Amino acid sequence: GDEILHLINTVQAEVKAGALVMPDERKASDPRRRKREEVLLDWRKKTATARKVTPSVVLSNGLVEALATTPPESVEQLSKVPFFGQKRSSLYGVALVELLAPFR
Repeated sequence: GDEILHLINTVQAEVKAGALVMPDERKASDPRRRKREEVLLDWRKKTATARKVTPSVVLSNGLVEALATTPPESVEQLSKVPFFGQKRSSLYGVALVELLAPFR
């Protein structure tokens, strides 16, 4: 009990002092990543509307985050992203690689 409270207080103090960056703050501080995410979300919405499906059918939030964090340079790299799958790769692979190319 006391050890856990001490650890929590230590982490909180480090965050306040700026010595420890919270994961969400790290995400927000990378403008290229943020731009990739915006582009992906816009593309996902347009693609879902055209296919008459929900946006998560096109790309889940987790896939958007993964692609925004590490944009693939090829369809082959894209097909290795967990949960992307062969169907998404054949439907969207080339478009996504081209979409993200200017933001690498």
